[in-house]
Amino acid sequence: MSDGLSAKAWLFLGAVALVSAVAATVSPLGTYAFTLAAFGLVHVLTELRYVDRRFSPRLPFGLTATWLGIIGVILLLRVWRMTAESPVGHGPAIELGLVAVLAASALFALRDAPWPRKLIGMLVVGGLGYGAWVAPVATLVLLAVLHNLTPIGFLAERFQGRGRRVWLVGAAVLFLGVPLLVGGGVTNAVLERLGWITQDTGPLGSGTLEEHLGVFLPAAWHGRFDAAWVFDAAADLQCMHYAVVIGLLPRLEPASASDAASVYVRWPARRVWMMVLLLVAGVGFAYYAHDFRDARAVYGLFALVHAWIEVPILLAAMAPLPESAA
Repeated sequence: MSDGLSAKAWLFLGAVALVSAVAATVSPLGTYAFTLAAFGLVHVLTELRYVDRRFSPRLPFGLTATWLGIIGVILLLRVWRMTAESPVGHGPAIELGLVAVLAASALFALRDAPWPRKLIGMLVVGGLGYGAWVAPVATLVLLAVLHNLTPIGFLAERFQGRGRRVWLVGAAVLFLGVPLLVGGGVTNAVLERLGWITQDTGPLGSGTLEEHLGVFLPAAWHGRFDAAWVFDAAADLQCMHYAVVIGLLPRLEPASASDAASVYVRWPARRVWMMVLLLVAGVGFAYYAHDFRDARAVYGLFALVHAWIEVPILLAAMAPLPESAA
């Protein structure tokens, strides 16, 4: 697949895009809650496996160890915020500031990259720092939505030439065009004409849509007339993110990296790994069914690790990386 996606893969993504756009419009909270419960932790573990096997052998150990150390500090900070008896006022700003440090450290990998890529890296660092200083909570919410676009970068890094160009065009349609139609209320208008009534309650005791708007929208946007449509679009993007990470990334994994000394985890063989993921999915879904809010809070700790490691990894991926670390 190094030359691009196969026709079967494009059909898979097209089908997911169609179904998720309809589902997120008709039942946005149901789509968000069900896919989170069923695929959330599975997609985190799948992506961490891919990132470790794909990038750890190609980056200096000191650099990746630094990233993991910073993420460890962020994780401890998040646990502290979750368990503190009183709100930690500057917690979001500190977390986002540490993410800016993560991004800044990734500029080391871009030292030999063309200057436009270095400029992108510096803009990312500056944007994260500015968000941490001015509006940390709103910036974290925005990043929760933008995080769903990261599969575009992972596949663009893997493909070359025409395969990369085709992927970027197709991804623009599936990850930007379709969500824009959903977020603009177009799919809502079409489905309402067909008599498909939007549901604002979700499964697994997740409650109502209004209770979850803060997952994808800053508080200042909750009263907007199109707030529900924006949530619809974010739920659609979440489905596309899961589809690529779970459905396509494993097909792009290196064949032998799991035995290399340079990876951080000695991952099990594919068949055993699939059994592990099925077990994780079952236990995770049961936890959500038992207590949705508590399960989502615990999941957030796992999601934090994979979301923040993407920042330096995708920045470093803009540079031509060697097949093994120097």
